[in-house]
Amino acid sequence: MAPQVRISHPLRMITQRLKSVSTDQLPYIASHLTNALLDCGSVLGVAPEQINKGSEESKLLHLFKTQISNLLQHKSVGARWTAALLVKTALEVGGLNLIQGISPWVGSLLGFLRKPDPASVKKTAIITLTRIFLLTHGTSSVVRDITTPALPTFISHCLDCISTGAQNARTVKTTSPLLKVVFQAFTKLLPFHPNTFRPYLGQLRLVLAPFLAPTPSDVQGGESTNKPNPSKTVQGLAQRLYALLSYCAPKNGAPEQWSRSINALLGHAHRTTDHVFRALVEEDTDNRSSFTRTGIHPFNETVGDQVDDEFGLQSWSGVVAGSERLVGVLHLLQAYIATSSQHPLSLPVSLVWILVERLLSVFGPSGTDSSVQSKHTRHNPESDRDEREDLWRVLPRIHEVAIELNLVLIDRVGSTSISFAQIVMERITWAFERDIRHNLVRMASYETMTRLLEHIGPSLSKPNIVALRLLIESACSDCTPQQPSATKSNTTAEDSARKNRPQEWTTSEMTGSAISFLEALIAKTRPQCWPAPLRASIDRTAIMLQYKSTITASVLNPPFSNSGTATSILPFLARAYPDSHEAEAILRPRLPIIRTGAGQVNNFEESEEELDDYNNGSCFNKMEMEPSPPTEPEPTTTFIATEASKEPDATLLTSWSHTVESTKRSLEQDTVPFSIDTDLSQPESKRLRAEEELTVQPIATSTPSNAAESMNKEKETLVASALVPNPTTDASAGSSVTTRDDGVDGDSDSSSDLPSIHIDSDLYSTDEDEDGLEAMQQ
Repeated sequence: MAPQVRISHPLRMITQRLKSVSTDQLPYIASHLTNALLDCGSVLGVAPEQINKGSEESKLLHLFKTQISNLLQHKSVGARWTAALLVKTALEVGGLNLIQGISPWVGSLLGFLRKPDPASVKKTAIITLTRIFLLTHGTSSVVRDITTPALPTFISHCLDCISTGAQNARTVKTTSPLLKVVFQAFTKLLPFHPNTFRPYLGQLRLVLAPFLAPTPSDVQGGESTNKPNPSKTVQGLAQRLYALLSYCAPKNGAPEQWSRSINALLGHAHRTTDHVFRALVEEDTDNRSSFTRTGIHPFNETVGDQVDDEFGLQSWSGVVAGSERLVGVLHLLQAYIATSSQHPLSLPVSLVWILVERLLSVFGPSGTDSSVQSKHTRHNPESDRDEREDLWRVLPRIHEVAIELNLVLIDRVGSTSISFAQIVMERITWAFERDIRHNLVRMASYETMTRLLEHIGPSLSKPNIVALRLLIESACSDCTPQQPSATKSNTTAEDSARKNRPQEWTTSEMTGSAISFLEALIAKTRPQCWPAPLRASIDRTAIMLQYKSTITASVLNPPFSNSGTATSILPFLARAYPDSHEAEAILRPRLPIIRTGAGQVNNFEESEEELDDYNNGSCFNKMEMEPSPPTEPEPTTTFIATEASKEPDATLLTSWSHTVESTKRSLEQDTVPFSIDTDLSQPESKRLRAEEELTVQPIATSTPSNAAESMNKEKETLVASALVPNPTTDASAGSSVTTRDDGVDGDSDSSSDLPSIHIDSDLYSTDEDEDGLEAMQQ
């Protein structure tokens, strides 16, 4: 008997490695241990009460927890870092089932923040503790045991890691590597625990103030001051966290605090704009009055603002520093607008739009000479030329942030933006024309216009589309990649195949925004509003880039043509992406057959029976002439033809086209062969249309080949049968012979609606009809 092979549990391997490997070597195998720990969900993800105490899984889980507790308290930094990493992985696998009973782990991880450990160890501890606090949310018992006693200590220790000094006079460490992870942790935890963060509001404001609107270019006394220059990520996180501080207002005062902060930011932005734009003479859009400016320095002094406000922003000096302060305030305003809340908020859309319109109404000189005044902007005669040149240099950056503010506002209010979307589009088009050389302005314009088209695209007229001509041409140019310079190289078969293959261009942020803008233009606007050259340029760009979404949007919305024959780029989609589901659905749509006609019934069981009869050959035995009801004759759907006379001069071919309302036909009608004997010397036959009551008249004979081709095109085979006219009927008047269907369809009710076929009796002899009938019955 072969020995039984015992499969080792992954958790057993982990515990053995933790026991056998030295603590100094644990960081080198940490990735291997975490990957193995991901396969232990059968043990870590089970509730403790569901595990048998004497089982192997229970022993392995107890051993693993004991080893993690020992490593968390180890003197080696590598051991503590490995333990924190394993705790984070175990929490992701086990979830809430593993949290119960890990209070000692939380205390050990909090101790990491007080020790002089490397930043990597503290980062891992902060991330792990944040995950623990998020998992405990929603379970009152676990929150009471772990989060309530540990979260205040966590906040205090994190503030100590990124700042120095007393609680009321903290000085942030602007170069600390823990800024990003601490701000991320606070941003995730504050909405769930606002009451816990409320005692730390003063400290948080002091820590966040230097990152809200920094001015690294501030120059005072001819030397650059030591001011923070954080990255965009850290600055964005700080602004987001500062906007969330309004949640900590007591007694449901969050909406009021949020509105107060919005109004304060708008006032600060206008005050900063007054100082930065002091070299210009501003006028409102209606040219009625000028903006009121207060506290402006004389022109013999450097422009700046020395007043600190409630946001804790420091003073600044110089046009460049003022533009940085204005951009920072606008970004903070965007963070407030984008912040969601569980309380109803009152957003002053009109005040925000007044600020945006003011910023987008100022443009620099269009030419290379900065001394030439702009057509829409007047210079202040007391201003210095150097100050004006600094303003022209920073103005595109201000326009970019103003356009981004429009984007955030549209995303926030949604379809309500229809009321002011047309004005926003005009302003963006105007600013785009003057700042087209700046990449950031173009990208912000593409993204904002894409959002606007989602709401007002179908309502745009042809003049509106023509007004976007410059944006469309610029977007097509930004989508087109720069071809590398030609170099001499040996051309091989592989290089030739690579050139013929559709090229996959690397999509940058600018290219992605431009492509999304073009796709929204095609998909959201009406085709009849498009000028042909603009639409052709977009299609040409999409085909060259081989961008499937844009090509598909163009195929689904083909260009409008007055002649009625519109061109389509569907062949390019089918050739470039033959295996895509979009191309398959457009080329070969799988739609159910829609049957039309009066009295129509979809009887699938009868269709199956007919198919079985056809396969068995019994359908030919069912062709019998059933008698008509005595009350009312029922019309037939059987097409009737007889053999022509043997005499050449009397050979006639009767051909007709018959339109029946019902689309159901028995399989016997499709399978009975039909043969025509005719003379090749006779002229071609004609067709007569059958309407409600079809009357067939004799027509001159036609060639068999033409008749056969006509039959094949219609894909219908006529059933040959003979009719015996009533001999007592007057020959001159003709006899109306009526038969009913052979009954295969089983729909006797609908047969009364079918037209009758009247055939003149003098065309066919009685003897020939009787012979044909006997032959068919046999």
